[in-house]
Amino acid sequence: MKLKKVIAAVLGICMLIGIAGCASSGSAKDVSKIEDVMTKYVEGLQRFDCNSVLELTNWEEDDKEYTEAKELLNADFYKKEVGDQIFNIYTQIALTIKINYNKDDIKIDGDKATVKVRYELVGWGSIFADANEDYAEVLEKIMTQRQFIPVNGKISLEKEKGEWKISEIPELREVYSFVFALPYIDSVDPTNTDPTAETTEPSVKGTDFPGSYEKAIKAYQEVLASHMAEITSVKENFNVDPTGLYDIDGNGIPELYFFADSGNKYSAKLCIFTYNEYAGEAIQIVSEDDVLSNGQSGGDYMVYATSNRLVICTTRAETTSYTVNSIVYNFSWDVISEYSRSEISEDDKEEYSYKYKLDGTEIDKDEYMSAIKDTVSKAKIVLGRKFNLSSNDPEYDLLKTDAVSLKSYDAMVEYLKTLA
Repeated sequence: MKLKKVIAAVLGICMLIGIAGCASSGSAKDVSKIEDVMTKYVEGLQRFDCNSVLELTNWEEDDKEYTEAKELLNADFYKKEVGDQIFNIYTQIALTIKINYNKDDIKIDGDKATVKVRYELVGWGSIFADANEDYAEVLEKIMTQRQFIPVNGKISLEKEKGEWKISEIPELREVYSFVFALPYIDSVDPTNTDPTAETTEPSVKGTDFPGSYEKAIKAYQEVLASHMAEITSVKENFNVDPTGLYDIDGNGIPELYFFADSGNKYSAKLCIFTYNEYAGEAIQIVSEDDVLSNGQSGGDYMVYATSNRLVICTTRAETTSYTVNSIVYNFSWDVISEYSRSEISEDDKEEYSYKYKLDGTEIDKDEYMSAIKDTVSKAKIVLGRKFNLSSNDPEYDLLKTDAVSLKSYDAMVEYLKTLA
């Protein structure tokens, strides 16, 4: 009798295990399929393979996410714009991308799922900021770098006809942010494909008083020291090199500019200092809030200068709109105009309306596009950018304009020492 009870109990346990297995088999199958999608996704990122990544999504060609991903992973574009040497560096960085997650990080709810992931890629920022001898040195440093950048994120998926498709990748732009940066090559402008063209480093000319250049550099060293905490915080929170030096107004003394923490982890202001020869000190001429932003959408920026204008271009996204703002300064450092263009989604419709403004007053598209393109055509230097431009944007030609290679705080401190 006891033996029969034991056998019955064992059979009962086996039945329960079998039932539990049957109950989870469908979920286990879905988990396996999602894991397969994740594997193919990271392989696409590593190979700079736009088509492979897009095939894993449920996006249509006219979806904003599709367009942005296609532009972000456009290998042919980068080869053309920055050249093979820099693109080879980009591809080496991409090869280091990994995605880490556990099965517990996969949450399935019917035909929808999310995967909490942690991206990792080589720590390229400090290498780009170093004074590298040539591109081969940059590539070698990337290949031997032992520090990695973590990016926490969440990938959303939807099940369609039995197959799981990616529906949202919010952190893709952050992971691929290296394509908006250029490595610093000592005495060489990395955006300059013409070996006969002039360097973007400042030169000494036309100052009013002897020794003003050296005094300006010393003053800038003091400015950097007094803002060290705010500047280094930007590097930590936004993973961008925050400082630059360039003679914006062409008076023979370069301006020092940098991003400074606004007191939170979500935005940073742009500060520009010039040296006043008559006052004998560095003075702040521009302080523009929220130029850098860590929002899920928007938060791009670009700063460029013509022979007599400085333009600070930023983007902002809200629930139903996406706006590009362009603030124009003269070289007396007064704001002389503000342009904006907004893409507004209509409620419950897959349609968009557009608004163009000058100093808060609505203008027509042609007037807006003409004004921005005219300013862009006169641009002599891009002082900094993290902006994914498309060919439809009026600022698109700035991709062909020489750009200053921004530096980390420590790299700028060392660079000023060489100029003092």
